[in-house]
Amino acid sequence: MNSYPVALADNQFKRFRTADIEYARMKVSEVYCEHRLSLKCGQLDAFHYHMPFDGISFNYMGYGPQSNIEPGLLRDFYLIQLPITGSASMHADKQTIESKPGKATVINPSVYTKMTWGDGCEQLMLQLSKRRVHGVLNNCLGRPATQDLVFSPYMENRNRQHASWWQHVMRFINDCNQPYGFYKTPEMIDNALSNIIRGLLYTLENNYSARLKLDNRPVLPKSLRRAIEYIKQHASENLTVEELVRITEVSERSLFNSFKQCLDMTPMQFVQKHRLANARLQLLDPAQSLHMSVTEIAFNNGFSQLGRFSAHYKSVYGELPSTTKARFMD
Repeated sequence: MNSYPVALADNQFKRFRTADIEYARMKVSEVYCEHRLSLKCGQLDAFHYHMPFDGISFNYMGYGPQSNIEPGLLRDFYLIQLPITGSASMHADKQTIESKPGKATVINPSVYTKMTWGDGCEQLMLQLSKRRVHGVLNNCLGRPATQDLVFSPYMENRNRQHASWWQHVMRFINDCNQPYGFYKTPEMIDNALSNIIRGLLYTLENNYSARLKLDNRPVLPKSLRRAIEYIKQHASENLTVEELVRITEVSERSLFNSFKQCLDMTPMQFVQKHRLANARLQLLDPAQSLHMSVTEIAFNNGFSQLGRFSAHYKSVYGELPSTTKARFMD
């Protein structure tokens, strides 16, 4: 996940290398957006390699000494930053996320952001236009998205899906524009870029994840769709199989068979999965996490026993809910 982007750090993609802080700020603003740039101390040694395509660009950047960057709102693009060397921190909506080789930060367009790049930090950066990302999202959903897409703010190589996605990105970077590379036509390149975005939608947790996973399956039976909708609307309540049978007007056996055949889980397993996913989104949302305790979030999502909730949460996400919440309280 943190391989050096050899093909990207080529002279054909080099935009600049400079010790002039205002020149660096101006050149970077041309690709991203207006921002503030300042140094803690030392001499700037900024560089930028840029591989642009329609709605997506791959970038390799560094500033030299510790640098503070304040872009504010990105507005019309998403930005994924993976340190190749050194470390960085992202400050967004009262949360701070540290990044290092193996752990990337993800900035959503509507989040006010400040960044600090440590000494010697060099990062691989993916800039994805909101237009193109939402276009791919709409295609996956089969209909227009009704709200802005919001990603989880970090990716880690200990998550195998995240690591696999980065490997795919690196293969594209290192193969594209090579004389003997796989991508021979603009259509092949465009399809590969759409697949990178599509892979991100299915790999990195976001506010459409549950819907994408459901919509990626065959058309569900009417009774199953009714049960799923009811569970989503009443997940915080004490749901029972008997209640789902009454709502769907099918037998308990038929209901179980539908869940197992279409979703590969029982009705109550789906209830728990939905509750956990919703609780995690709340823990990852600073607007809620900063003002609610883990206990409140658990109870609001239908968990009556905090210990059991924490155990189930850790078994799915690899960390305790308190750890997820503490990440944004530093």
